[in-house]
Amino acid sequence: MNNKILVYSLVLFILTINFIPFNLSTIANPFQPTDNDYNKPFKPNNPLPENESTGIPLLPMLSWDGGDMDENETVTYHVYMGLEPGNLSEQGSIGPFSANTTRISISVNEFYLYKTTYYWQVQAVDSYGLDTYGPIWWFKTENPPNHPPYKPSNPHPTNGALNTFLDIILRWDGGDPDENPVTYDLYFDTVNPPTLYLANLTNTYYNIGQLEYETTYFWKIIATDNQTNSTEGPLWNFTTIPNYPPEIPFDPSPGDLSTNVIIETDISWNCIDPEDHTIFYNVYHGITNPPDLIEDELIDNSYMLDTHDFNTTYFWKIIAHDKYGAVSEGPIWSYTTRPNTAPNTPIIYGDMLGKADVEHTYSVENLYDAEEDNIFVLFDWGDNTTSGWLGPYTNNDQINISHVFNDDGYYNVKAKLKDSYGFESNWSEPLNVQIDGTPPELGISRPQDGFIYFLNKQFIRRIFPMPIIISDIHIMILAEDHGAGLDTIQLYVDDDLKASFIEKPYNWKWTSTTIDLHDIKVVANDIVGNSNSLELTVLKIF
Repeated sequence: MNNKILVYSLVLFILTINFIPFNLSTIANPFQPTDNDYNKPFKPNNPLPENESTGIPLLPMLSWDGGDMDENETVTYHVYMGLEPGNLSEQGSIGPFSANTTRISISVNEFYLYKTTYYWQVQAVDSYGLDTYGPIWWFKTENPPNHPPYKPSNPHPTNGALNTFLDIILRWDGGDPDENPVTYDLYFDTVNPPTLYLANLTNTYYNIGQLEYETTYFWKIIATDNQTNSTEGPLWNFTTIPNYPPEIPFDPSPGDLSTNVIIETDISWNCIDPEDHTIFYNVYHGITNPPDLIEDELIDNSYMLDTHDFNTTYFWKIIAHDKYGAVSEGPIWSYTTRPNTAPNTPIIYGDMLGKADVEHTYSVENLYDAEEDNIFVLFDWGDNTTSGWLGPYTNNDQINISHVFNDDGYYNVKAKLKDSYGFESNWSEPLNVQIDGTPPELGISRPQDGFIYFLNKQFIRRIFPMPIIISDIHIMILAEDHGAGLDTIQLYVDDDLKASFIEKPYNWKWTSTTIDLHDIKVVANDIVGNSNSLELTVLKIF
C-alpha cells in the first residue's frame, strides 16, 4: 500500500513539471479532506448583551452561542468591535473549543466608555480553516454615575464686602463634574437667613437691580443638576455704600448782596451730588427774611420768577435733596433790584401852520432814559386823536412822524415818553398849530369896471364894459387873510409879472404908453399856501 502511494506521487510530480501547464496546488489530494467532506462552524447567535440593548455596564462579558456540527473538530472565535458598523477591528480571540461547546464568553477590558454605542461581530473558525461570521450586533453602555453639582463658590461681591455699589451683578462659580446642565436658586434678602428670590437660573450671574444705601444683604446659591442632585452654597453677605447728601448749593445768580438787578431777572445756582444722583430743589424766595417756599421738587438748577418791583430787596435760598432723602440746605442770599425813573419830558417841534388834509411833520427832542430802557413816544394831536405808543426807541434817537389835520382851526400838539416798564414822563409843552384852509380875500380898488381914469383920477362912471385908463394910473389892490396871514401879492399884466408885494400898500404905477386892451391879474397867497386870484380887462390909452 505504501509503495503504490509513493509511485503515484512520483508520476504526478513528473507530469506536473514537464507536461501539465497548471499549478500542482490546483490538483486535489485524493487523501486530503475537502469542504464537501466537512461543515462550517455554526453561525454565532444569541448575543449577550442582547442586540440593540442600552444601559449596559462597563466591562461587560460578551457571550454568544457557537459550536460545530463536526464533533471531532475544534472552533476558535475572533471578536471584532468598533464605533461604526463598517469599521470593526479585532479585539481578541478565544479557543479553540470543542465542537460541542455551544456557549462562548470573552471579556474585552480596555475598550469601553460610558454612554457609547459599540458594534461587534464574532467569526467562528474550525480546525480546518472553515469560518462563519455572525451578524453585526450593537449595544450602548450606561450613563456615567451622577455626581452632585460643584459647591457654589467665589462670590462677587466677596463675602463680607463693604461699600459695595448699588447697581451690582451677583456672580459665583458653579458647574457640574459630570457636565450635566445645572440650574441655580438664588436666595437674597436683608434678613438672615435669606428667602428664595429667584429659582432656576441658568447662568452663574444675576443683575440684582438697584439696591439701597448702607444696607447689609445676605445671599446664597443652591445648585441643582438635571438628575435632581443639589449642592447648597455657603451664606454670603455684603454691605452697600453709604449715601452722601448733595453739596450745599453755591454760585447764586444774582450774586449775594448784588444791587441794581434788573426786574426781569431769574435765579440760578449750582449744586453737585457726590454720587451723581438726580438732585431735587425746594426754592424759597420773597421780600421777607426768611423767605417763603415758592417751588418744590424742581429738577432744574434755575427758576423763572415773575417780575420784580423796582428798588426792592429780595431774599432766597435753596434746599437740595437726592431721591434717597439726603438733604443739604443752602444759605439765605439776597439782592436788590435797580431803581427806575421815567424818561425825560420831551420837546416837540414841527409845522405850526398848515393846511387841512395835508401831511405835517413833527419831531421829538430830549429823548432820554436814565436807566437806558427802551423808550416809547405818544403824540396827542389836539384833534381828539393820538398816535398811539410808538417805539421802541433808544436814547437820543431822532423821531419824525406825520399827521393830517382834517379841519381848519387851532390845535395844541404835545407828546410824552414812557419806558419799557410803563413809567411815563410829563407831557411836553404844547406846540400851537394853526390849520388854515381858507384863501385870502382879494379885490382891486383901482381901476374898477365902468370908470374912466385920466392921470390917475377917477371920473364919472359910464356904462362901459371895462375900465378906460388914459395916461398913468396907480393900480391899487385890496387883500386880507383872516387865517395864517398873507405871504405875497402878485400883479400880472398880460401874464407878465409886474410887481410882487409882501406888505402894504399893494399899489403899482402903470406908466406904459399903449393903446390896447390889457388883462390885469392879481394873485394873493397866504402863508400856508392858500391862494386867491382876480382878473380884470382894461383899455389903456397912452
